[in-house]
Amino acid sequence: MEVFPYKQNATYEDFKRAPSGWTAELIDGNLYLRHLEPHKYDATLSDLFSAPAEKVAEMLYGDLYLSTRPGPESLLMRAKLFASIGSLYQRREDPWVFMSEPYLHHGGHYLVPDLCAWPRSSLCLTPRAHDFAVPQTPHWVCELPYQRPYPGTDVLDRQFKLPIYARMKIPHIWVLDADWHELDIYSAADGHLELVKSYKTGRPVRAEPFPDAVLDLADLWDA
Repeated sequence: MEVFPYKQNATYEDFKRAPSGWTAELIDGNLYLRHLEPHKYDATLSDLFSAPAEKVAEMLYGDLYLSTRPGPESLLMRAKLFASIGSLYQRREDPWVFMSEPYLHHGGHYLVPDLCAWPRSSLCLTPRAHDFAVPQTPHWVCELPYQRPYPGTDVLDRQFKLPIYARMKIPHIWVLDADWHELDIYSAADGHLELVKSYKTGRPVRAEPFPDAVLDLADLWDA
């Protein structure tokens, strides 16, 4: 299984800030967290469909992972982010379509990103029997890890799901982390994950693929 670092270009201060209950390792300048166990090994679609409704169920690398659904703070941050971007990009001549927590399918993986979007011209949704995942690869996904009070969701987002997004060749991948006060922007258009930019400021920023939208990161952190 391919595991991406929890944090690239990490420092010893990052190592000391690692959440309790995890084995933290600083390897070649990258921070890894260990010991995230799946809910069920060698899972099937039947296991995915029978997961409790109060959990976010994902199949990654053949195993079933269950995450606690985001709480009010994370949902508020998600709503603010969508309001900043969607208000502009849903009304353009070339509009974008945004979805919250859809299923994406790639190989044997079934993933649930917090937010994702497609240019309307690239999205074609037609009713299909037994098809519960969006068939087209999104052009943008955004994960909003919420380590507190649910340890494990951030590790799942960063170390497990980012490599799959890279295989899907998603051009724009955001990780908006309120715990670390960071917006990490990746590109994987060629199938290789590349950290394009990391914002650690509370000042407003503009970022691809939505350069016309001004993101007030300080306001998002305070959600």
